[in-house]
Amino acid sequence: MTISELLESPTTELINKGNDFLIGKHNPDSALLCYTIVTDRYNSDLSDSEKMVIAKAMHNAGMLSYEYFHDYASALESFNRAYAISRNIGDERLSGLLLERLGNVYTLCAQLSASKEVGARSTDLFIQSYMLARKHGDTRSVCRNIINLTSLALDRNNITSGLRLALEDFNGLLSTDSIPDRWIFTRLSSAGNHILKDRYQDALEEFIILYADLKSKNTESELIPQILENIIECCKKLRLYNKGFCYADSLINYSRSNSYLYDEAMAFRLRGELFSLSGDSEKSKSDSLHFYNLRDSLMGINQIKLIERMESIANMRQENRELIYERHKHEKQKIFFNMLLVLLAAIVIFSVALYRRHRQLKDSYLQLYRKLQEELKREDTNRLERNGQKNLQLQREQSPRTLSEEQNNEYKAKILRVMDNEDAVFTPDFSLDRLAEMTDIKPRTLSVAINEIFNKNFYELLNEYRVREACRRLSDHQQYGHLTIEAISQSVGYKSRTSLVNAFKRTTGLTPSEYQKLAASQNK
Repeated sequence: MTISELLESPTTELINKGNDFLIGKHNPDSALLCYTIVTDRYNSDLSDSEKMVIAKAMHNAGMLSYEYFHDYASALESFNRAYAISRNIGDERLSGLLLERLGNVYTLCAQLSASKEVGARSTDLFIQSYMLARKHGDTRSVCRNIINLTSLALDRNNITSGLRLALEDFNGLLSTDSIPDRWIFTRLSSAGNHILKDRYQDALEEFIILYADLKSKNTESELIPQILENIIECCKKLRLYNKGFCYADSLINYSRSNSYLYDEAMAFRLRGELFSLSGDSEKSKSDSLHFYNLRDSLMGINQIKLIERMESIANMRQENRELIYERHKHEKQKIFFNMLLVLLAAIVIFSVALYRRHRQLKDSYLQLYRKLQEELKREDTNRLERNGQKNLQLQREQSPRTLSEEQNNEYKAKILRVMDNEDAVFTPDFSLDRLAEMTDIKPRTLSVAINEIFNKNFYELLNEYRVREACRRLSDHQQYGHLTIEAISQSVGYKSRTSLVNAFKRTTGLTPSEYQKLAASQNK
């Protein structure tokens, strides 16, 4: 497949091809090309799932640079970019793996350049990776980080409270969780605890037993170089030079047989330090020369400085991201606080307006209620006067009449006698014909008389009496308090609650419910 065809291939297909090149065909150059094309497609507008795919491609590209090409600066850049993406999208599992990879790069750089600052950085990265792996139950990653931390613990400058807590936490994990190859990690945990307590002889014995077990079982061969390095470090501290020379030779032979250039370089460095401590300066210089030659083939001094500069740049970028995050967070909090103030002010204004409106309506309803009460009392007084003085002459409005004054007085007395005293008025079927029958007046004449005497038609007069009676019953809580408004409406002649509400509102300006509440408050 040509480069142009690769450039046009979908992202998933490119990653699969890269994996095929790397695993099946052992062609790291083609694999790196596929991963690089994928990483170049990154932009901030992608979805989180698409960003995740690209972050994994960056991780794979970093591993190729680290293991195959020994281009540690490129590996560091790939791991840092992938970590920034995984952290941004909140994938803690991938973030933990990338922290481990970054720790490996810094550890290598620290051991090849003897940089204590870079070594301390790798310790922090392994601890962070361990905590994330522990959180998400990634047992393999937990164990790899413990191996790295145990090796770093041999350098007292790398021991921190975080490292102590991680090793102590791992002891508890061994007793509860199901861990593959538990015997390996039990030995490592025990050795790490001995190192923290300066018991190097005990740690050495644990490492030697573990090395012998690994050789006899022929498993986890990638751990052997690191175990051998730890054995040699313990021999240095215990001044067991001859034993240290023996294991250093084993490490050199094992590294050469497996083409592990980095571990071979570390073997020469450690053996040179042993020769120096034992007083053999010539052999120490010879091993140191071998170490520097191998180191230069792995990474030049410029690459070491580049990694150190990249570390500074990465720190600056991290600080800048944190500052931007805090600034955005502060701005969001400020906007939220301002919106909250505006909302509270609006609620206060609305509440005040609502309260004033409520007061106005209450005062208005109270005035209507009092007016109705006065009219009811006046009507009661008039009714008593009409019953006591049936022949009392009343003033009438000056308007054209079709009935004589004598007829009007007669009809009025008959109408009021029925309307004031008969319960039939409050039955649903009470009509003009029924009133005509009870007053012995022809319906047509009765209709004319009501219009001339009361200046309203029959139904207006009937509604007036029924609403007035409804007011009395709504006000009399002792006698009618057990009745609902619908029951009261039926008791005064209305067939439904709606009919009473409409007539009541039209007559009084209030609904029956409002009137009943006002009456109850006035009676307290």
